Amino acid sequence: MYRQIKGPSGLLASWAGLRWMRLRTFQQWMAAVPVMKWEDLLDAHPRPHLVVAWLYATHRTGEKRVASFDLLKRAATALDPGGDWAMTDANPKEIYIAYEEAADAAQLCTLVRAKPLGPSLQWMSQAAFRFQREARRSVADALKA
Repeated sequence: MYRQIKGPSGLLASWAGLRWMRLRTFQQWMAAVPVMKWEDLLDAHPRPHLVVAWLYATHRTGEKRVASFDLLKRAATALDPGGDWAMTDANPKEIYIAYEEAADAAQLCTLVRAKPLGPSLQWMSQAAFRFQREARRSVADALKA
């Protein structure tokens, strides 16, 4: 006779339950890679791809800066990066977003119309954009969709 045993998560400890748990774990693994700490990303990937958001003078401090950082973080997360990524706002005039994969950086660059910057020894590639009207509108529209 078949016995039903509850596992630690309350699921049945049967083959079907185990298969469902394995599928669920795989789907979570395939979901967007969560944001890393800036230092951890630089340690793991010495030359990542950098995207710089130049902030308008009135958005460099206070609530507007926090809102800009949060908006960019939501946009970067919504783009579903396939590799590791991180953000920092250590510079008062800029917000930095670094990606392990060039394709992930290119996605954000396309969204905000970032322009490539010159070569750098520190970054594999780098691009920058002014986080003002057009870029904000593009990000907000992308998040609504």
